[in-house]
Amino acid sequence: MSSNTYTALLVDIGGKQDYIFSSNKLKENIGASYIIAHELFGPILSASIQEYGGKADVLEKWKNEMNHSNLFEGNEKLAIGYIGGGNALLFFNGNRQEVIPFVQGYSYSVLQQFPGVQLGFGLIEDFDLNDWTTSMRRLNQSVDNNRSLNYLSATPFKHGIAADCPLSGEGQEFFDNNLNWISKQSQIKIELSALAYESFKSTYEDLLGTTLEVTNEIEYLNDADEKGYIAVVHIDGNGMGQEFRDCENLDKFRSLSKKVNEKLEASLGALVDYTTELCNTDLSEGYNNIFTKNGNHYFPFRSIINAGDDITFVCHGRLGIHLAEKYVEILANPDIGGKSIASCAGVAIVNKKYPFFRAYKLAEKLAGKAKEKSRGVASSESYGAFINYHISAGGYTGNFEELIDRKYKIGEQVMEHGPFELLSDTSTNTLFKDVKGALYEMLYQPDNKNKWPKNKLLALRHAITSSQAEQEYFKLQMKARGLEIKHEELYDFPYYDMIDLIEFYPKQLLQS
Repeated sequence: MSSNTYTALLVDIGGKQDYIFSSNKLKENIGASYIIAHELFGPILSASIQEYGGKADVLEKWKNEMNHSNLFEGNEKLAIGYIGGGNALLFFNGNRQEVIPFVQGYSYSVLQQFPGVQLGFGLIEDFDLNDWTTSMRRLNQSVDNNRSLNYLSATPFKHGIAADCPLSGEGQEFFDNNLNWISKQSQIKIELSALAYESFKSTYEDLLGTTLEVTNEIEYLNDADEKGYIAVVHIDGNGMGQEFRDCENLDKFRSLSKKVNEKLEASLGALVDYTTELCNTDLSEGYNNIFTKNGNHYFPFRSIINAGDDITFVCHGRLGIHLAEKYVEILANPDIGGKSIASCAGVAIVNKKYPFFRAYKLAEKLAGKAKEKSRGVASSESYGAFINYHISAGGYTGNFEELIDRKYKIGEQVMEHGPFELLSDTSTNTLFKDVKGALYEMLYQPDNKNKWPKNKLLALRHAITSSQAEQEYFKLQMKARGLEIKHEELYDFPYYDMIDLIEFYPKQLLQS
């Protein structure tokens, strides 16, 4: 072996979304995310490293050493390559057989303390730091091969005499605070959600002040009535995976990983700051009560995942589209966190009783469609940022294409105009600012003598889905009232999506 060749182990957390969103309880989702972000590659990994004979400080050491020339000092047994994006790369001063006990010890600790987490391992003995790209490709292939050859259950088998947990479906083992029997998987997520709660509060204490209460409960993120809506927002970075794959060596990979982490931390702080300002803004017309419930003032936003190119948060339904738009803008701003990240957002607005996992999958699909749109845009024409949203009054079976067809396809006519482009002034795509501007002009603009009454705009939505003859009759009726429709055909402009914004976008922010 050359002096720059080591035995390398890649630890990969698989099925992160399934683990995080396997419950309909926000508290469990937040706790599961905290486990992945802070526990698996924090205390658990640190304990396994020390048990193997490594030093406790290696978890922090790699962040401050961008030059890998001193990867090992003295007789150190292992070193951290990087940690991020649900992965940890470790280098060992030993052969494959000497690394196996570490893998066994770490796996056992995770299985024992956090059942349900799916771990994958890649191991090669000749990782050449001078040929980073090839070595990483081989290591990732090792992970894939091990996953396909050895399926290991990440949850201990249930006892046949134990009833199923109502939250996770696993065997009941613990009492929760309400004296209900639940599984260990649910119990540990709920327990860790308290740490996540305290971490969020302490991190943003100066921004939140003393009047806004942070919550881990869906019920306090929306209106008191049964028809309260929440928004599940998924944001995906454009080309982040390729940016990491383009790194030519460990030093550049570490540097990029550190920059991305700093960017996301700064961006989340900026969004929290902006949201606290909204809480103190007079949004009028029914929006002020979204911050108050049972006499208490609740912060209407909760971050669930904020790592790598994978961002998910939940907030009050009437703020979801705007906050998604704002976060995409913040991520694109290089003055915040020292880096610009282009991204696309999907916003699923659903009833608070709606199954949370399905809402997340819908938001993920919406973001995926926005990313598809961004890939077809030339870089000279656009920044590549798009937003896609859907307000669900019914259910979502998981068939995304069927859902879109049901909403936008009338006979042979397709009314779909989204996803909508953000951060652009001119484009061949439909700009979201034009959709917002049209709504403001038609419904709210003070100097517009021919403003549309709200009930007529809602009638326009119905007319769009009607026959051609009914559409023509509707246009004649509106013309007689002095109400202008600027487009020859009703489906030439996204009126359908525009009208959705009446209830789900504060009018004071339409011109922002």
